[in-house]
Amino acid sequence: MNQLGGLRLAVRVDRASCIEGWQFGYRTLPTARRSRHRFAALAILFGGFAVVGVVRSSSAGKPLRDVIASGALTLGFAAVYALCASSRFRAWASARKILRDRPGPHIVVRHFDSTGYGDAGGGRSSHVDWSAVTVVVEGDRFMALGLGRTDSVSVPIEQLSDPERATIRRWAEAAPGGPRWELRRSARRFPRLQISPDPGPGAADQAPIATTDSFVEVTPVSGESRA
Repeated sequence: MNQLGGLRLAVRVDRASCIEGWQFGYRTLPTARRSRHRFAALAILFGGFAVVGVVRSSSAGKPLRDVIASGALTLGFAAVYALCASSRFRAWASARKILRDRPGPHIVVRHFDSTGYGDAGGGRSSHVDWSAVTVVVEGDRFMALGLGRTDSVSVPIEQLSDPERATIRRWAEAAPGGPRWELRRSARRFPRLQISPDPGPGAADQAPIATTDSFVEVTPVSGESRA
């Protein structure tokens, strides 16, 4: 981890981690969730049409071959929409497209600073300004950045500490038109404090005080080139 001019972390990218990251984004980003729900509704609708069509065709005495062909065609549409509603299938398709030129595991340097997010690796680099990010969903292992209505980026952040995550959030919120932030972190990550219902005498003086670490600000260094 290098905090000079921002937060940097080197991440090993392979097919499994890429699929997991994209799946997190498709499951949590608001636009992706709405899209999945629409495709799921269409899949159910076409599935119902298939059943009704087969029943009516059979009742009308149509040849069995025509009944099967009609039902299979409608069920085919239902299957396509069901695949589009699957976050895992969409993540697999996105990962396959991205890793087409680099199928093997490789290292990518992820970079956060006050201007936005960037990555570099394998002779390529990209940068996204915070003003272009509409929403950020922060999970335990990934951070999904929503770009516009359809695009998104999923970033592995398991290596980042809580103060470092807070720094990224402050950078994003300070930017003009910064993104809306959502937390989807596991409750198991934060154990609850147990308070005795009947503390004994002197317990107030002996009980430890639960505190949180102070915020750690990472000061960017001027002149740093973007990833």
